Amino acid sequence: MINKEQSKLLDVICQTMTETIELTLKLMDKYRLTKVEGIDPYKDFMIVRHYLQVNRIDNAIFGKASIDEGVIVFQMSVYDRRKDEITVTKEAIAENIFEIFNASDELVVSLVESFSGMHIGFGEIQLKNTGEEGEFKLYIDGKLAGEDLLSKANVLIGNRSIEIKQKRMFREVVIFHTAAQIIEDEVIKIEFKIPYLLIEEKEVLDRLDGTIKKFWDNRDEAEKVVRSINEALVLLSNVSFCVRLKEARNRYKQIDAEYKIKSNRWELEENLFEPNPKIIEEVVEIYENAERYIHPEKIREKASKNINYFYNLLGLAAVYNFSRSKWEDGLEKYKQMERINNRVSIGSNYLFNDEKEYVYRVYDEYINMERESLRYIKTQLTKYLRLS
Repeated sequence: MINKEQSKLLDVICQTMTETIELTLKLMDKYRLTKVEGIDPYKDFMIVRHYLQVNRIDNAIFGKASIDEGVIVFQMSVYDRRKDEITVTKEAIAENIFEIFNASDELVVSLVESFSGMHIGFGEIQLKNTGEEGEFKLYIDGKLAGEDLLSKANVLIGNRSIEIKQKRMFREVVIFHTAAQIIEDEVIKIEFKIPYLLIEEKEVLDRLDGTIKKFWDNRDEAEKVVRSINEALVLLSNVSFCVRLKEARNRYKQIDAEYKIKSNRWELEENLFEPNPKIIEEVVEIYENAERYIHPEKIREKASKNINYFYNLLGLAAVYNFSRSKWEDGLEKYKQMERINNRVSIGSNYLFNDEKEYVYRVYDEYINMERESLRYIKTQLTKYLRLS
């Protein structure tokens, strides 16, 4: 169906009519269908005719919706390749917007009956999901009838196979199946239930949880923990089949952040005498973005301990460098401390004033240094140590 007007409503109607005819002919199980788009048969009929000849297709069904003097006109036709003529043309008129749906439905029935020589009757299926919220597909006799539908009108009468499918964690799965007798002009109600987790899904997540818990405190098995966390996050990256699984995904994100902080502490301890800001950077970012996690206060508490620990290591490294007259290196450590403190004000346990006496003693040992150099050093130390 082609919408000849600039009307979004007619777009919807044309799409619905196309889908109804397509599903009806499929359910009749007498025809092999080929859907062709991008060709306007009212402008380029010779292209349609040639396409049917080349592909040895017997018939073409096409139609349009237009407005003539304020009246909505639906027209549908059938072209017969063997006879090389349009054998059926049907029209329906809607005087106003309220008549549109009835007119379009009647036109579909009239056209298909004329084309097939069979009586066409429709019933309606109403679906009710009593389980989890999630995306699903409705299949009737193995043919896709729609996605996330709770009502499907214009279902061909007869005994029909109804299936609900979902693209789950590992594959597409039939989560519901039943047979239904569709009776003309009647509504059949069907209940189905979207599950939270399938058995195999739960087993996999339970296994990953077990691995994470078992090796959480084992530095030698850190790779297993990281691999399990990442696998869980990948499996839960798309939870459109069960919206509530977002909670599980957020839980694993929390676990991921906490384990990164834990692993970072191990790395800090391994680099005790060579504190490098690159080591702590990821934890600082986690701290700064704590609100992204389900328990931000827990993230801040754990991250701040690492940052505070690293802060102290920098301070000790600064003093160590001063004691060996590596003034520039020592000052650089204090600059690094200040940069961290500007990003994360955590009230470090490391107090500059505790070093005041020691630092001045270091000054005295090098009092014979060039005055200009000493003045520069003292100015910088006063700035970064906040000494009076």
